[in-house]
Amino acid sequence: MIHSLEVHNFLSHKETYLEFHPGVNVIIGNSDSGKSALINAFRWVIWNRPQGDSIRSNWGGRTAVTLTLQGEGKDRIVIERSKDKQDEYRLNDKVFRAFRTDVPEEISTTININEINLQMQLEPHFLLSKSPGEVSTHFNKIVQLDKIDIGVQNIQSKIRELTLDIKSLEIQEQNLQERIKAFDYLETLEIEVEALETMESQRTSLRSVKSRLINLLNKLLDIQQQLEDFKQILQLGAEVDKIISYMDNRNELLMKVDRLGGLLQTITDHNIYMDELKDVASAEQDILSLHSLYNNKETLKKQQISIAKALSALSNINVLLNKAKANLSNLSSKFEEAFPIGSICPLCGKPK
Repeated sequence: MIHSLEVHNFLSHKETYLEFHPGVNVIIGNSDSGKSALINAFRWVIWNRPQGDSIRSNWGGRTAVTLTLQGEGKDRIVIERSKDKQDEYRLNDKVFRAFRTDVPEEISTTININEINLQMQLEPHFLLSKSPGEVSTHFNKIVQLDKIDIGVQNIQSKIRELTLDIKSLEIQEQNLQERIKAFDYLETLEIEVEALETMESQRTSLRSVKSRLINLLNKLLDIQQQLEDFKQILQLGAEVDKIISYMDNRNELLMKVDRLGGLLQTITDHNIYMDELKDVASAEQDILSLHSLYNNKETLKKQQISIAKALSALSNINVLLNKAKANLSNLSSKFEEAFPIGSICPLCGKPK
């Protein structure tokens, strides 16, 4: 059941709100007052028709229709047409996109309204102007007898198709039986084919063994050729060993020469250094005296810094002492003014 309808910028309605009651609801009014527009608003939210911008009002702005259903939850269904002419449904907090005139299944199931629930102004009275056959067809649609008839017709059509297929298959089976008789000799041929397959398998295995043997023979020939090439080199082995021994002895001698050269250079450097130290040793006494005087100077400088810090601290203490004396004098004056002689002390309660 529908509880209310809210229309925004739809045809001749800028802002319209209708609340319905259980049972039959009738919309009446003067001509061109917007009655058909309200029915079209119902059709738009229920069946997503019509399409295009013809439903937009002249005021502009958001074009939407809100349908609220009765019940505990009072489901709220909103349809709104965007600038790209795409309709968007909202079922409470869920959003659905509608493609062309399709309505999302969740929306149709929630609304559950058929075309017979809406009666336009100029439409004939419901079923009164229909022929008996049309009335029967209408009620058949309500109880879905038409779907049953269509289903029966489809089943009968399928049965006829399957019967024809069965007959065709039976004919094909007879033809195949006749053709099979012409191939009775295949049983003996099958044995011969199996024997040939065994021989072919053996032939393939022998080919593989032959190929491996050929590869091994080629490798053996390559090794023999390499041995022939290295024979001359092997004959020169003794002379090469002698040359290597001479080279090793030469390298050892060169290393000894390098070590001796390094020792000679070290001795020469030490002699030069000893000559330089002789001059330094003669001035050692003067250097020790200067070092002692420098240490005494550093000690006196540290004592001077300590005395300067002490004098500075003493000066700061005198300044603080003078400030404290001034504060004491000031506080004493204020105390004498606040508590003259003979007054009661607020702390001990005795006369001053």
